[in-house]
Amino acid sequence: MKKYGAVFLAAAALGSALPARALFFNAGASQTTGSRNYSGTRVYADFGDSLHVRPSFSAYHSDSSSGTYKTISARIGYDLPFFGVGLTAGGSPTVNGYGNTFFGADAVVSLSPTGSGPIRRIKASEQGGGKARGKGVARVDLGAGLLYTAHRDDLQAGGARRSRAVSVGQTDLGASLGVSFLGNLASADLTKSVYDRDLRALSLRPAQTLAPQGLAAVIQGFPNTSAHLQFEMGMLPLVSPFVSYTRTTFELGEPSLNAYALGAYAELMMVEVSASYQRYAQSGRADRNYFGLGASLRF
Repeated sequence: MKKYGAVFLAAAALGSALPARALFFNAGASQTTGSRNYSGTRVYADFGDSLHVRPSFSAYHSDSSSGTYKTISARIGYDLPFFGVGLTAGGSPTVNGYGNTFFGADAVVSLSPTGSGPIRRIKASEQGGGKARGKGVARVDLGAGLLYTAHRDDLQAGGARRSRAVSVGQTDLGASLGVSFLGNLASADLTKSVYDRDLRALSLRPAQTLAPQGLAAVIQGFPNTSAHLQFEMGMLPLVSPFVSYTRTTFELGEPSLNAYALGAYAELMMVEVSASYQRYAQSGRADRNYFGLGASLRF
């Protein structure tokens, strides 16, 4: 756990060095429950100014997981009205033979005819700074990102222990497009995963902490591609309903996963609450249902 704790210590040290003149603070938590006794928890904080730090912690377990898996990460971002960049690092400590570490970078450019910058980028990916939010009559956000994950597993497919742990590197190449018009927001995130070893030749079991963009519940597997589409209606007072669709394809012959979600955000001064429902459909398997509740405080 020491190397993961160092991520939080570095984030806190950088946060304390930020200028105190215009700091913002945003912290939140969410809980997801659902099929196969799934339970997932996530907490995060985001603080700073143009330069800001976002440490986060998540944990999940279910009947289909091989234990309770935790993930610790931190993102350091630098955001100005028309562009933003960020660095992310973290990992999942080893549980029942499986663990990982990851690091990545992302960037986004905002194009606005009104000359006004974003409240938050129109990008569904949390790596890029949070859920879709915009400012101005019309705006387009274009983003790209790279994330490298080093998987390590002591077990093989079927659960037998290996004489020597196997390591596999996964590189995710991502692109995003966000559009704001009259308060309504639409975003698309596309990701392609490539691997540094032949997965079929290694007798691998699925990676135990897979969380493609747009999925409420953590799943297991090695992804090939992932596409996430989201639309949020921003014209209503206080409440912003949203719908999304996510499709993830996998390596090792796993059937594709289609996920459909609907929910809403409600803003009450400094507090924002959210509720969502998501259904997973995967060929040859029973559909799964997940319910999420979240809240955040910002000032």
